[in-house]
Amino acid sequence: MNKEKESSKGTVDNYAVYTTRLFKVIPKNSALIVRNRFNGKNVKIKDEGFTFLSPFSESKLISLAIRNFDYPKALYEDSNGQDIIFDIAITVKVIKPMEYEFLNTNVEAELKQLLESILRSIIRKYTYEELSKCEFELPEYKEGVVPLYIDDPITIEEEFKNARFRLDKFAQKYGLAVINLYGKSIQQTPEIQEAYNKKIIAEREAQASIVAKEAELTRAKIDAEILKTRAEAEALAEQQKVAARYRAILEAIKDLPPEKQAEIVKVFSLESKGKANVFMSVDGDESAKSGLVAGAAISSAMHGEADIPEDTEEPKKTK
Repeated sequence: MNKEKESSKGTVDNYAVYTTRLFKVIPKNSALIVRNRFNGKNVKIKDEGFTFLSPFSESKLISLAIRNFDYPKALYEDSNGQDIIFDIAITVKVIKPMEYEFLNTNVEAELKQLLESILRSIIRKYTYEELSKCEFELPEYKEGVVPLYIDDPITIEEEFKNARFRLDKFAQKYGLAVINLYGKSIQQTPEIQEAYNKKIIAEREAQASIVAKEAELTRAKIDAEILKTRAEAEALAEQQKVAARYRAILEAIKDLPPEKQAEIVKVFSLESKGKANVFMSVDGDESAKSGLVAGAAISSAMHGEADIPEDTEEPKKTK
């Protein structure tokens, strides 16, 4: 007869060994396997509740609660040949206590080997970027719903549904059902992650340099447009000033003879181009005097206020 196993808290762990109590309280989500204590035969299963047992029998509680097989992180290779670290777990439940108790040798380790083989075949089809965008947690199986195998999976989610189907089919031989399959994390190895980070930083710096150069060129174009607009405005203002002076000159010489008007306008045109001073010859007649006054008017109109020669005495004639 096996002794009852005491837990660290001093209570009896009936899920670990067979006991010989004459009565049992079977808790929820549990099943009780009862057999002859001498030959191990006459095996029966009792559901939750209170039950009496024969003094010639022994019993063991089997938990029917959902639990996780949480496996260590493993290294896989994606379609680019890069190593990635995948952390995955499966959720299981005992559905056939008898098979689980007597056929199960180490189903957790066997499921781990099968899972790693399936994952390698899936992960090598996709890149790390594609895998990292995938939702690996699948909807749980519902009781009474038979899962279907997808013949030609086209997405990562469908690949994982098939993986769960294969794991569940294998586990049911040992009285287990695979309720779910979910990935906890997927990441690159530290070396690849460091190289990837450096690449991202270099790309961002290059992009920032391009943006800075484009901003500098745009700023230079804007400055050139401003200078051009300013020059055009100054040229237009100068043209307006010249036109105003021209109108003032025409007003000042309107009483002169036409030939004198033409001469003065010609001199004005030359001065407007070469900025030369206006000097007119005085022939001694009345028109010359008027021409000198007109020349002063030109100077005043072109350069601002200027002294206009005062009216002088008429030069004496010599015999």
